[in-house]
Parts: sequence; structure tokens; C-alpha cells
Amino acid sequence: MSGLNWEEERELIVGLKERNVISKGQTWYPLAYKWYALWSKYVRLDSKEDAQTPGGPPPGPIDNSDLADPERPLLLKKGLQENFHFVVVHSSVWEALARKYSGGPAFPRTVITRGITESESVELYPFFVELVCCSENGEPGSESKSVLLSCQDKLSKLIDQLKEKAPQSEFRLFLQSADESKETCWRLADKATLGKKVEELELQGSLKVMYDEKTSEGKWKKEVEIRDWRDFRIGDLVDAMDKMNRWYESTVRDVKEEKVFIHYNNWPSKWDEWIPKDSERLAEVHTHTAGPYKKAEPAMGSLGSYSSYGHYSISSHEEGKPIQKGIVGLRNLGNTCFMNSTLQCLTATEAMLDYWLKDEFKKEINRSNPLGWQGKVADEYGSLVKEMWSEKYRVVVPRGFKQVIGEFAPRFSGFQQQDSSELLSFLLDGIHEDVNRIQKKPYTEAVEDKGRPDEVVAEEAWKVHRMRHDSKIVDVFQGQLKSRLHCPKCDRVSVTFDPYMFLSVPLPTETDKVQEITVLFEDPKKKAKSYGIKVPKLGTVMDLKARLAKKTGIRLQRLICGEVWKGKIHQVFPNNKVLQDLRPGDEIWAWEVKELDKYPDQKEVEKALPYTICAVTFFTMQEETSSWMMSKKLVPETLGVPMPLVVPKGILKGSQVRALVDRLVDPYLLPGEGEAYRMRECDWGGYSVREELPKDENEMDLERRPVAVEWLDKNRYDASRVDVILRRLVQSNFIET
Repeated sequence: MSGLNWEEERELIVGLKERNVISKGQTWYPLAYKWYALWSKYVRLDSKEDAQTPGGPPPGPIDNSDLADPERPLLLKKGLQENFHFVVVHSSVWEALARKYSGGPAFPRTVITRGITESESVELYPFFVELVCCSENGEPGSESKSVLLSCQDKLSKLIDQLKEKAPQSEFRLFLQSADESKETCWRLADKATLGKKVEELELQGSLKVMYDEKTSEGKWKKEVEIRDWRDFRIGDLVDAMDKMNRWYESTVRDVKEEKVFIHYNNWPSKWDEWIPKDSERLAEVHTHTAGPYKKAEPAMGSLGSYSSYGHYSISSHEEGKPIQKGIVGLRNLGNTCFMNSTLQCLTATEAMLDYWLKDEFKKEINRSNPLGWQGKVADEYGSLVKEMWSEKYRVVVPRGFKQVIGEFAPRFSGFQQQDSSELLSFLLDGIHEDVNRIQKKPYTEAVEDKGRPDEVVAEEAWKVHRMRHDSKIVDVFQGQLKSRLHCPKCDRVSVTFDPYMFLSVPLPTETDKVQEITVLFEDPKKKAKSYGIKVPKLGTVMDLKARLAKKTGIRLQRLICGEVWKGKIHQVFPNNKVLQDLRPGDEIWAWEVKELDKYPDQKEVEKALPYTICAVTFFTMQEETSSWMMSKKLVPETLGVPMPLVVPKGILKGSQVRALVDRLVDPYLLPGEGEAYRMRECDWGGYSVREELPKDENEMDLERRPVAVEWLDKNRYDASRVDVILRRLVQSNFIET
């Protein structure tokens, strides 16, 4: 793609996007929204005009650094929102853009299917595995690497990956867990564990694994403790017989002196029970079973399978009498605040309590209703209500409930934040159909008033509604809305009474917002200062400038506003830019530039400015150690705050540009010996540092070539004007050429 012009580049990418629809097994890549917006502007992606020139400078190298988790670079940060922080593109689009622009980092993500509907989605947050080698003494060694596994990968995939590099070797895995004393220990992953999908291990997004490679003498480095299967520990797998005399693979969730708390894997937690240690209902794992009970493929994992690789408090209810009946906590399972808040409200609805606590719902479950969930959600929700009102627990873990709703609505599976009102609507509608007393719904017609009194029409409409919808949910949560329509042509008036369960209430909205902006004054004695300026939400940058001028005393004519990103001026805002487009977290700056006094008043300039604003970036060369070869190299790193340089339109001589830059830098130059800085040219987008500025009469076009100031002695740069309020500027992705 390197030889294509901007129009050909746009057509190629658009074609690739149209040909690649999301499908299971494909690889897609998150792409930082800021970079994507710059690229879209450059190729005029959304423009309908037949333009002859690009819409802006090239975007420079791909910069996804803002998406990376600071502690685990292979992972994305938590809380990112699609189409706000990033977009996702097919691998063919990513590869084409990466060939042209380089940069990164890359976050390849697989398309998976979830739930019984097999809904396809990009798995943005796979599981992070820290794979560490086993040393000669059987303890974790210093050599380790990071691996990502899909939630639907089996744990044995790790051994497959190890064998790819050493086909003749034998490997086994040890999983990190906590024993009864909460001390870290390593447990051998048996055949059953290796055959489990990662999601079935109930991890909290990460896992530490130690791999042991058999030596040339045929010995393992780590000795395995051999203990009797009745020496129960939390997380052990056993076979357990239920009260119907059926054997199931089960997991030990708690251990007391004479009994163990058993969970039947892949069954709701309501069936969990205490069994004496010496009971004949317990047997060594897979004595009577061949694996866990099979049921419909779960959306986020077999939530009945307790994780022996996490902490007990995460996966089990916390026993103890609550401060008041029903007042219990719900464990956060990873961005499940939306679910927990909904459940806390719903389970506290007094009119519904007896219905669940006295099992009245069981008499009404309609498992044959094609619009319902075969009664599964009603069963699991009923169990959850009982647990919350049992007065046995202070904290309840709603894992079984989350699993079930994930089966029928995959958007609620995984660990991404969702909308509480959407969950509530989905839940009440679904439970209503699960417990709908109407087995066969008759055909009905809408009820019209025909001149009759409202109370008569409303009663008839409600009876017709109850012919198809009759449940406890309808009894408690549904009502009627009166709708009146008047036809201006025939003068007919129609009155209907429609059922509703949710009523959207408009909230008063503020017409103004507070825009945070940092001002850098022309006076070198004044330090930069941050302001919160109240502006109309639908106002423009000119409105912001006007109010800022009034607040600071700066002449409106002298103000330039723009966004600073990673130490560079990301964009200079035109006066007509809508403030609603400024995103939370953007670094918005205003510069007082005395040079603008020479030009017409900004209010009179609607389109083309009579001057050029050239972005000047300050940087210094820093030594960096390569993680690959452990070699050291010098890389550019931004320094301080970038500055706008206002120059007349047209071509300038190198000596003229140098004089203007010297004047711009002078307030930041501290006394000292030797050369403090030198001036460099950049590419059009300001991303690549090039040769020094010409010192002679050679001509320069500052509209196409921004300027960078390289501080040879960074101690000569006076940061005192900005260091009080300057946020941490992340290292720039300058490229020296």
C-alpha cells in the first residue's frame, strides 16, 4: 500500500472492510480511535465531496499505546469503549495499514460464539497466562513468558504450544492456588483439568502456570505430593452422589473438620450441600463419572466449577448473619456492577418476595413457551433470592445467575460493563414468559374506544392483554397508558389503552458544560493555569475563546485553542468547531500569541486564515534499552508543552523561520554554556523528525513541514512555567529519519 495515493488507499481499505464480515475464528484488531480519526480525515473517509487533496496530514505511525494495560501490555485496559476509545478492524485491514504506517502495538483478537444463540463477537479480553518454567529445585524459575488464551481454549493448549518448540519433550503443568492456610502452592493439573476450557476454571481474567519439562534422565524436576483422595482440599475434584442416587463429577468448595461442601459441576449452586467426609456418597474422581455433567454450552464458563486457582472469597458465598434479613452484598464478578445493582433492587421488591421464597413460581413455570427460557432463569433467580434472604450469608456470589442469562443473552456474558436498564428489561420480560400462566396464546385484536367511557375501554383492553400475558410479573410490574390520537383531516379521535412495564421519564438536562482548558500566557513571568469554563454544550470554540478571554483578561484576538496529545499539538481548533466534539480526557490548551495582533479580528475570519499556524514540538534524545537484544539506542522523547508558531502564509526562507523559532524558544531558555538546542524539520503530520532546518536562504513551506526543537541540554529548558499543572505527557512516537 506504500505506493498508493490517499484516494487509492481509501478505496482499498473500504473494499477490505466491505468484504470481511465478522465470522467465528477470524482475527480482528482494536485500533485507537484517535489514530483512526486522523487517518479517516486524511483519506476523507466520510467526505462526500469530490476533493482533489487529502483532508489533512498523514496520521503517522499507528499508536495504540493508550489502549494497552500498563501492567500487562498484551492486554487491553479495562473500561475501554468501542467507537470511543477504539474501533475494531479485520486482520486484512490491520495488515494493510500496518504495512503503510508501521507502529502498534498490535492486539490480535479472535471472534468467538457465545450462548445457545451462538452470537458472534470479538473476544477483546482473553485470559492472561503467565507461563513460568520449573527450576531444578522444583520451584518457579526466573524464565517466564506471557500467553493469551481464549476463554474457549482448553488448558492443554499450553502444552501444545510448548511442544511446538520441543516436539520430543514431555511437559506437565502446575497451577498456582491457595491452600487452606491461604499460602501459595502449586497443584498438578490432571487430565480432567487439562481437558477443561479456560472459562470453566472460573478465573478472574488471569492465571499463573508453571511448566515442568522431563529431564534427559526421564525424571521430573518437581516432586508431586501423593495424598489420599479423602485428604480434602478446596478445589479438589471428586465424584459425589446426589440425593437421587446419581453420581456427578463435583468440586470441593469448603472443608470443615468432619464434612466437605460439595458443588455438583455444571449444576446450579442451589444443589450444593455438606456431605460427611467418610460418606459412601463420595468417591475418587472419575470412579463413577467420565467428566462433568454435560449441558448447553455456557456463555462464560461452567460457573458451577469452583476455581481452585483463585481465592475462596471470590467464588463462594461469605457465611454469616447479615445485619438485617435480605441486606446482603453481591460479589462483583468483573464489571458486574450493572447486574448487582439491578438484582439488589429487584430482590428487595416486597410484593414479589413470597412468590420466590415460598416456591410459588414453580407451580407456574411454563417450560414449553417458545418465548421463554425453559424456566431456567426463573429457577436460578428463585435460588438467588432464597440465598439472599436465607440469613445464612453476608455476601452472595451470583455466578449461576450470570451464567444462565449469558446463555440466552450473550451480550451479558464476559466481563464488559453493560446497561442496568437493559438487563432489567431483558430479565423481567424473560421471567414473565417463563412463568406465563397462558399455555396457548389466542389471537386478539386491539381494543378501541368507539365513544365509550375510558374506564370501560381500559378494563376491556386489560382483559384482552391478560388473555395472552398472565403472570406474577404482569400483576406487579405492568400497567396501562392512555393514548389519544386526533386526525386533522377526518377529525376522528382514537383512544387506546396500551400495556407498559417500563416508562421512560425525561430528566432535566444541562444546556451548559464545564470545559477544562489550560492557558499558556505570553508573559514569561506567568505560569500556565487550568480553568473550568462554563460554555454551551452546543457552542463553538469561538464561544469558549470569548469566555476564556473574559476570565483571563487576554484579548480574544490573541487566543489559539487546540488539543495536545503525547507532547504534540494533535490539532488546532477552528473557531466553528463544535464543543460537543471535545471528548472527556482530552488535553485542551489555549495559547496567548501576541503575533496575532497583526491580523484581522478572528470574528471576521470565517474560512481561510491569512496566516499559518505551525506546531512546534520540544523533544530530547533519551537512551532506551531494547527488550529484544538488550542493546541501547537513542529515541526522541517529547519535553514540556508544544507551542504554536504563527507565520505569514506562503514560502519563507530558512533564516526567517530560525529567527521566529528563536523568539518562540527564548522565554524557555536558561543560561548556560554551549549549544542548548537545534531546530529540526518534521514530516507533514509532525510524527517523524528529519534533518536540521536550513540556515541559509533556502525556502520552506511550514504548512507542509512542522518544526521540532531538539534540546541538546534538557537542563537548559525552563519548565517552571508549566510544571505546576502539566499532566504527565507520555513518550511520543517520534521516528528519527
